[in-house]
Parts: sequence; structure tokens; C-alpha cells
Amino acid sequence: MNMEQPLLAETARYAMSTAGIVATMVICVVIVCSKLYNRPHLPKGPGYLELINTFIALGKGTHMHEVVRGFNKVYGDVFTLAMGQTSIVMVSSKDGLKEGMLTKGLDFADRPNLYAANLNYGGDRNNGIFISDYNTKCKLKRKLFLSALRLRGEMQVVLEQKILQETLNVLQSFKQQPKVGFDPKEIVMCSVMNITFHILFNKHYTPDDKEFLTIMHNVDTRFRAYVTLLYLDLFPVLRLLPHKNRKTIEDCNNWLLELVQRFIDEHRSTLEDVTKPRDVIDKVLIEQEEDNDGQLLSDKDLQWSFVNVITAGFDTTGLTTLWGLALLAKNPNIQNKLQSELRTSFKEDENIRWQDRKRCPYLEATVLEIQRCSNISTFAPNRARKNTTIQGHNIPEGVNVFFCLWSYHLDPRYWERPMEFDPTRFLDPAGEVFRQETVITFGLGPRLCPGESLARMELLMFFGNVFKNLKVTFAENSKNFDFTPAKNSLPLSPKSYHICANY
Repeated sequence: MNMEQPLLAETARYAMSTAGIVATMVICVVIVCSKLYNRPHLPKGPGYLELINTFIALGKGTHMHEVVRGFNKVYGDVFTLAMGQTSIVMVSSKDGLKEGMLTKGLDFADRPNLYAANLNYGGDRNNGIFISDYNTKCKLKRKLFLSALRLRGEMQVVLEQKILQETLNVLQSFKQQPKVGFDPKEIVMCSVMNITFHILFNKHYTPDDKEFLTIMHNVDTRFRAYVTLLYLDLFPVLRLLPHKNRKTIEDCNNWLLELVQRFIDEHRSTLEDVTKPRDVIDKVLIEQEEDNDGQLLSDKDLQWSFVNVITAGFDTTGLTTLWGLALLAKNPNIQNKLQSELRTSFKEDENIRWQDRKRCPYLEATVLEIQRCSNISTFAPNRARKNTTIQGHNIPEGVNVFFCLWSYHLDPRYWERPMEFDPTRFLDPAGEVFRQETVITFGLGPRLCPGESLARMELLMFFGNVFKNLKVTFAENSKNFDFTPAKNSLPLSPKSYHICANY
């Protein structure tokens, strides 16, 4: 008889007992601690007891950016977090962000190789654009989409018209809501998704369209499932257990990929004049044929790229808009000043377009301040492509480096009265927009979001046309709205609220 068999059986029985569970946890802590202190070349950071408290706090709903802010006070602007088997160097200072994202942007241009991120993109995060490593294919995809979304010439006119149409639809919807108040979330998020599909695929949906509702469902379900699997990067052994949300992500992806491929096929068969693209997908297909640098992208590459653009735009622009409505409802004096500028600078029947932004500097400053205060992108997750340094600290190749955008945007060293909502911080004495400090919601350097210009256009045209025509106040049940982000939200989302739209 093999003597190992009874030993293994006894070990299994012990592991299932209460004492065994406790002992197993202790062993795990010891293993983590051994890894924690075996990092002589990384910046100092919190010890294992602090990290255990961190996990407990996160489990109770504390946001990670709040944890980082606390550690900044103890360990400074650059420190290391040992999260499970992974070390993450956190960088919070303005100089650190500029060094890592601009000066040495190529050194840190890769993305963390996270298990959940790979699941979200068919087993390989490099299928996407925003979370892929900075390889040849990623650079080609970025080039295609940067060209397609560039705000100039004929394409700017096309994009501007589509955004204006959807913004006016939102304005009309707001006017039709009950006078006692309404939750703007569904209207705003549906509008953002419609703008995205209108711009990308020249496709417009009514809010009750069955396909449109299925799109919204799949995008939302996919993201919620993804968030529930993030802990698998901290505790890899748990990947061995069954997780129904893995199948959920796969099903949502398959549906979205089939939808995008249908649009690709339709556009390819109907594209007649390459000098007059109807939308972004036309522009990308033209670029795919004419400027591929010998690295022709397959339809699969385009499928995943469009899925990435759809989901990214839905979150960032939609949530920023919701934060902006709440901030302006909370600050009627700022809202009045904004409306005064818009009604003075534009005729009653005149719509506000991107090209008009020089006529409304207070509007542009307000949008910048909304982006700074909403601060939805708490971190820019990067990974070192080579042995390098940041702020004098050695960073070995392959180490994850997270740039803490939330900490920077609310740091009193760079922003006067950072917790106040004040658009004038972006205006010079002559009342013109200036950027003494940079709002970096969309990142910097080689990993700058390709959709930055498009998102800025959407936000400016939305807030301009809505607040030229309406005044927004909190409904009675939201007078004491809590501006702390919703629990476990990623990106940072506002809690639910109701507003009244008066005109």
C-alpha cells in the first residue's frame, strides 16, 4: 500500500476543518509576506498587516483610490503595494505622472497582464486597443482610430452633426420628464451609446428598439461580470473554481462581435466613395486598405477594436455627464453664469457646435472642471517594458506601475481649493481658457486615449446645448445628494439622484 495515500487523505480532512482553514490562511499570509519583503529593488510600501487591513476595507466598500491616498501620507508619492502575487508601484505626483507617461512614456507603455482583462477579450487582452501591450499591432490599431476620430475636415463635420442630433434628442427628453423630478441616468447612458453607434456605424436607434436594448444589456452585463472576477488576479488559486461569470463574459462578447461583424460586412459592401466616409467604420476600412504598413488587420482585429471603443466610450463619457449634471445642480451660481454666457453668445435658435468653443470659454472651463472633479478614471494602469526608473526609483521590466490620476486631480499642491467646483481655475484674467495644470482624464503620451477629442466634443456640445435651454435642480428627494462615489463602482460612478429640468 502506498504510504502517501493515507497521508494525503488525512491532510485533506485537516484542511477542511476549522483549524485547517485558519492554518491555511496563516500559510497564505506567510507566503504573501515572503514575497512582500523579497522586493529590494522596488520602492518601499505598506507591510503585511496594513495590507490585510486594506483587503478588509476594500471588502467593506472602500475605494482603492482612498486607500492609496492614505498610503501617500505615510510612504510618499511613489510606493509599492504587494497585491497577492503581484507588486504594483503606485505613482501620485505631477512630476511622477509626467515622467512616467510622457518623458518615459515608451518605457511604461505596456499594460498589466491581468487574468480578468484577458477573459474580457476572448482570452487575450491584446485583442483590444486600450488594454493591450504597446506592440506593432496595437500601434497600427491606434493609428487607424486616431486618424478616423481626428476632428478636422469632412470627418469633423460628420461627427459634429451626429453628436448634435443626439444631444437635441436628450434635450427634448429632459423637457418631457415629470416636473417633480426624474433619474437622468437611463436617458444619458442611452444617448451616449446612441452617439457611439451613430458615429462608429452610422446607426441610430430609438430607446425602445429591441437590438438597442440588447446592446445596452450586453455591454452592462459584460462589465459587471468583469468586475466580479478582478479578485482572481489577487488569488490565482481561486481560478480553479467554477465561475459562471466567465461564461457570461463569453456570451456577451460573442453577441457583440457578431453585431460588429455584421456592420463591417454591410459597410464594406456599400462603400462607394472613399473620399466621403459616412462614419468611423468607413474611415477605418479605407485606412485598413490604404495605410496598413504591411501589417494588414483582420476583421477579427477590427471586431475587438470596435468592441473596446464601444465599451470604453459608454463608461467614460456617460459617467462624466452624470457627474456634471449633479455638480451643476449643486452649484446654481455656476450654472447661472454658464447659462448667461451661452444665451449672450448665441442666438435663441442657434445650436452650439465644437467649432464654437472659442465663443464660450466659460463653458469649456466648466467641462474641464467637471472632468477634474468627476475623476472617474482613478488609475492609469501601465507596465514597464524595460528596466527603467521613475522619480529615482528602480523599476524592473515587467513590473506594474499605476499612475494615480485621482490623487493628482485633488492634490492641493497643484490645485487651489481642490475640493471646490470652480471653473474659473481654467480661465486667465482676460477670461480665456488656459491650462496651467493639465486634466489627464484620458492619459498622456503614447497611451493617450484615441477617443479624447471625440469625448471632449461630446461633453462640450452636451453641456452647451442643454444648459443654454434648461436649468437643472435637484429634486426634493435628492436635495442632500451624497457626492461620494457609488460603492464598488469602477470607473467611479455617482450614486442615483433625481433632477428637475426647468425651461
